[in-house]
Amino acid sequence: MVQLTGRVLADARRWDQSCSALLAVGWIDGRRREGLTELVLRPCPKPLLQGWCVQVEGVLRRPSSGPHPLLNGSAERLAARGSWSRLTSSRFDLLDRSWTPIADLRRRIAIRFQDLAGRERGPLLAALVLGSAQAQLPSDLRQIFRVAGLSHALAASGFHLSVLIGAALLLSRRWTALFRLALAFLAMMLFLLLAGSQPSVVRAVLMVSMALLIR
Repeated sequence: MVQLTGRVLADARRWDQSCSALLAVGWIDGRRREGLTELVLRPCPKPLLQGWCVQVEGVLRRPSSGPHPLLNGSAERLAARGSWSRLTSSRFDLLDRSWTPIADLRRRIAIRFQDLAGRERGPLLAALVLGSAQAQLPSDLRQIFRVAGLSHALAASGFHLSVLIGAALLLSRRWTALFRLALAFLAMMLFLLLAGSQPSVVRAVLMVSMALLIR
C-alpha cells in the first residue's frame, strides 16, 4: 500500500464498475516524486475532474501487457501516454481544485448536447464535435462504431476541422480575404483548445494552416 498525491490531468472516464484517470504524481509516501500513473477507482464514488489535486491510498502495480505483440494491453496503452504504473483504490481525498476554464467549457458543451438530444444521442453529438477523447460514449455505442468500422468518425481529426473551416469560410464569403483568413485561424485555435493537443488534431491544424496560407 502506498499513499500518493497528484493532480488529475483529464476528467475520469467511467466504466461499468469503475473509473480511471491519469495523474501527474507529486508525492509518494511523503517523498517528492514526479511522473505519471493511472488511478483506477473501484467503485467510482464521485466525479473525478481535471485539475483536482487528490490524495489516494492503494496498491501500485505495473499494468498487464497485451496477450500478443500485435495486441496492445493496458501496459502498452499507458506507455504511449508516458505512464508505466497503475494505482487501484476505492476512494480519494480532494485537496485542491485548480481553475480549468477549457475543461469547464467542454463539460458545459457535453451537458448542453445531452439536454437537447437526450442521454443516448447527446454523448454521440458531443463526441462528433469534440472527439471521443473529450466526450465519453457508452461502451455499447462505442462497440457499434468499432464493428461498423467507423471509429475514426469519433476521433477529433481533419474531418471535424474540415467541416468547421468550411462552415467558417462559407459564412464569411462576402467579406475580405484577410478577414476570412483571420476567422478561419480563430476557428482552428478554438477547435484545438476544445479537442486538446492530440496528435491527430495538431496534424490537422498544421495541414489546414498550410492550405489556407497557400490560398
